[in-house]
Amino acid sequence: MNIFLSGHVKAHALTDLWSTHLRYEWSRKWDALAEVRLLKQYQQDNLDYGSALELGYIALKNTRLALGFNIAGYQDRELSGASYWARGPYMKVQIKFSERDIAAPLQGLANVLQ
Repeated sequence: MNIFLSGHVKAHALTDLWSTHLRYEWSRKWDALAEVRLLKQYQQDNLDYGSALELGYIALKNTRLALGFNIAGYQDRELSGASYWARGPYMKVQIKFSERDIAAPLQGLANVLQ
């Protein structure tokens, strides 16, 4: 990816993010999840990894709430100083939408914008 900054400065970056998880659903409402992430930045020859464990609950249809712990996260020394480390507890809210759920509101928005 080429990124053009102010003036004639040009930055080039090639980055891969690989992520996978395993989820075990022991009931219709509860699940447990283990996740692994790999982040490879080729120009810097840098490979970072992350992993997390999560406990999820289906609160409503198509809505999942989860509490998790990020075991190993990414350290970002360049953009936020040496104090940022994405490790520790987190809360996640996941909502699944289908075309049927959002088609009517989006059509109404399109009519307003015309």
